[in-house]
Amino acid sequence: MEAKSPKPLLAYAVTEEFEGTGGIVFATSSIAARRIGADKYADGEFENARARRAPYADEYAGSGIVPASRLIIEGWNFECSHCERRLDNDALWERDIKPQDVVGTQDTSVYCNEECEASEAHSRARRKVHDR
Repeated sequence: MEAKSPKPLLAYAVTEEFEGTGGIVFATSSIAARRIGADKYADGEFENARARRAPYADEYAGSGIVPASRLIIEGWNFECSHCERRLDNDALWERDIKPQDVVGTQDTSVYCNEECEASEAHSRARRKVHDR
């Protein structure tokens, strides 16, 4: 008798019901994703977490790293960690920024582009020198 292969990890968009914050989690079922998401985004309150399949992110299950650019294409939004501008499809279009120019992942700092990321690194370095 062959051993049953484990269920694959699938991507789920999990959001906190009241604030709408959330992200992609990888799990074998919606219930498991909701549990993980509740801990991560809803202060452990299972009843305040909602999970829905996000097949567009399945390809990232192996690494668990979802690029912010991909999430923006799918309707999510972020704030640039340097200039603090909103990063969503409309804002990028208005500013003539391509989604693939966005730097970062759902679990890291996110920047409009490499220039904003470099400016933030420069600002941090200057603050570090002045704080000595």
